Amino acid sequence: MAKTSALVLTLFGFALRLIQLDAPSVGPAEAVNGLLARRPIAEAILLLAQNARPPLYNIGLHLWAVTGQTDFALRLLSALAGALTVSVVFALARELFGGNRIPFVAALLIALAPYQIANAQSAQATAWFGLTCAAASWSLARIVRLARGSRRLWAGYALLLAAALYLDTSALFLIAAHGLWLWLNARPLPSPLSHAWERGWGVRPRIDWAGWIKSAGAACAAFLLWLVIVATSPRSPLPPTGSGGEGSGGEAPLSPLLSLHRFLLGATWPDPLWAAFALLMTLAFASIIAYRIVVAIRRGEPIGAPGFCLLLLSPLPYLGEGSGGEAAPPLILLAAWAIQTLGPVRVGRALVAVMAAMMLVGQAAYHLDPAYAGPPTREATTWLEDEFQPGDLVLQTSPETLAITAYYAPSLRQVLIANSADPSPPLPSPPDPVGGRGVGGEVESLYGPAQPLAKALAGARRVWLMLTLTDDIARQVAVRAQIEHRYLKAAQRDFGAIQILRFNVEAVASLISLNEQVVPN
Repeated sequence: MAKTSALVLTLFGFALRLIQLDAPSVGPAEAVNGLLARRPIAEAILLLAQNARPPLYNIGLHLWAVTGQTDFALRLLSALAGALTVSVVFALARELFGGNRIPFVAALLIALAPYQIANAQSAQATAWFGLTCAAASWSLARIVRLARGSRRLWAGYALLLAAALYLDTSALFLIAAHGLWLWLNARPLPSPLSHAWERGWGVRPRIDWAGWIKSAGAACAAFLLWLVIVATSPRSPLPPTGSGGEGSGGEAPLSPLLSLHRFLLGATWPDPLWAAFALLMTLAFASIIAYRIVVAIRRGEPIGAPGFCLLLLSPLPYLGEGSGGEAAPPLILLAAWAIQTLGPVRVGRALVAVMAAMMLVGQAAYHLDPAYAGPPTREATTWLEDEFQPGDLVLQTSPETLAITAYYAPSLRQVLIANSADPSPPLPSPPDPVGGRGVGGEVESLYGPAQPLAKALAGARRVWLMLTLTDDIARQVAVRAQIEHRYLKAAQRDFGAIQILRFNVEAVASLISLNEQVVPN
């Protein structure tokens, strides 16, 4: 029965992740991953090392590329990881809480969570990172519950830790949380916490410190090889254009409460009223979890399993907006435990129904939000590729737009515009990307550094300028003004959030030198 439930929920979660999988155009990070998948695998690994990005996801995506080059195929790998996470969370809940209602509720909520679905519909490493972290936690919980660890079990645990590290370096926090949990199980705790913790497992488990140290050490040693490759790889001769490489600055770290809101109830809400309602629900569920833990400690009830989930959340305040995919499973497990053990069965069922309804509404609002589809880059780039002629040049004002355009139309000749000393108005500096995980370093490695405007325009017959209204408007207006200072606009095509302008460079009436004023017709 348990296996059947897990399979049904996994297929249900997979179906939800396939809805509109290829509807929006790819984002900048997705485009870079797609471009790397088209390169020879050795070249792709070298480019990743130059930008200090763990390579495992890109290696898998390179092998997965045999399924096709469409947006659907590119994102399907992440959708599979999101569906498998449902099964792993079900297994982890059974190890921690036994064969009661909690595993079913946790798997149902992880399948419905809008933020988890969003991660599974993006061609990035987030979904696979969350899956490997949950699988590593399940492996350790199983070893502890069995009170023995064979070489095969410890080897599997080490492989999962190594895979997590090769997906995201923040897996080091996961290893630290696992070690802290084992230490808490191995030492006496103050009463009544000690009694409650011991009852979480029936008896205090025997900790095989040698097995854990060897497994964690082997995983870190395997990752050390990649660090050596990164350290010995040549750096780019110029600093990354615009946002910088992976892991550069960005928004302030998420608080646990905001993360609970995002992971449990959804990434976006359509209006302030829904946002306020979601925040109230978040506070309510956070209060339920906190109250349930306090009651369990006072009554001497089992808290070993909830304590494990809390420790898995310990690195959450240190993770930025672009990370944190591994935080959803322990958050969901805590919520399932709290609402299922708070009171009568009817109360638990009602809370689960409310939470599931909130997630469904959040998912619908996310897909109906006009911002979901993003700029029509795919349609605009397809049109531009049809109109492109030999000798034409496409100017880009940001590495993000360049990456997306190159993904959809690799045959286009494109140049990224750097900060320029050309005549007024001066170009503002490129903005930092939303989320703080830019692609500037990767784009520079793929297509070379940004160029001054005058150098970029040299030798071009026609110049195309793509203006994306969701990007930095001031910088795009400045670039357009500098080009119009030299050439007359010949045509314009409006795609809504994207405008494409064409300038004829060969027209003598509009051509001027760098230090001259505009020559009238």
